[in-house]
Amino acid sequence: MRDVDRENEVHRILGAFKLNPFEQLGLRFDASVEDVKKAYRKSSLMVHPDKCKHPKAQDAFEMLGQAQQQLNNEEKMKELLYVLTLAQGVSSLLGKSPVRAKPSSALYLYKVHYRVSMLEQMMTFSLCVRLFIGKP
Repeated sequence: MRDVDRENEVHRILGAFKLNPFEQLGLRFDASVEDVKKAYRKSSLMVHPDKCKHPKAQDAFEMLGQAQQQLNNEEKMKELLYVLTLAQGVSSLLGKSPVRAKPSSALYLYKVHYRVSMLEQMMTFSLCVRLFIGKP
């Protein structure tokens, strides 16, 4: 494996959205546990500090470990998938087009978060109006 490939992998991992373990491992959101293991093994071998000379290889290696732990945690995985499913529902609820961004990108997660927060605001407003008016 060439050093430039190892350095590119370090840059890809460090450039990934910090709250998105799928992006850190280079996975789609519908990845299985087996896909997580394979991606972790492949990337961790590339950026292992003993093999990669990049000064931030240790940081990238640690990020991969944290991403793998999050995706191997069933509760965290369900939470991430719930947010994605909710965002898809929000887009149809708000009548907006689907999120047009690569599913593993930071822009995608930003748009998903924005739509979820819009839905929460709409629901809160609706509840307040119903309480104020006194209608169920």
